[in-house]
Amino acid sequence: MSGIVNSTGARSGLIGTTVGTPASKVVQVVQYATAGQHTRTSATFGDLSTAFQKSITITAGNSILIQVALTISIKGRTEIYCRLYDATLSAVIGTEGSDGLFGATNPGPDDAHFGNVCHNQLYTPGSGTVHDIHAYFKCNGTNIVTINNRAYGDNGYGRLTSTLTLTELAA
Repeated sequence: MSGIVNSTGARSGLIGTTVGTPASKVVQVVQYATAGQHTRTSATFGDLSTAFQKSITITAGNSILIQVALTISIKGRTEIYCRLYDATLSAVIGTEGSDGLFGATNPGPDDAHFGNVCHNQLYTPGSGTVHDIHAYFKCNGTNIVTINNRAYGDNGYGRLTSTLTLTELAA
């Protein structure tokens, strides 16, 4: 007999046979981290010289909290724009403005500026369980966008890491 055993050993009530996962509970966390130096010189969205991406397999109907933390260098009156993209579904993630989801700028004139850019996005895919999430980048004109993980581009100073973290949340 199923039931709850009280302090005297007597059984009462029934224990449910279905156990669910509380809504918004963290199911798993995966992360891509790089301390390398990666660039893009293009006015259209795409991968850096090394893709900034991570795959995750989730339970259908669950959501993915996407967290991006970048250490960037932008040279001379340049803007860096970022898009989150599910390559599995060929889908842009989030509601973008005319130039992307988030970004940064260097007001110029020619000095390379160093900074940190962070963005959080909740994504509930419409279908599928395997999702290949990319952070795509573009810049204005032919200037270089660098995810350099170095303060002021110096290999011996301010060595840092950029990350893409994917957290599966139960529906």
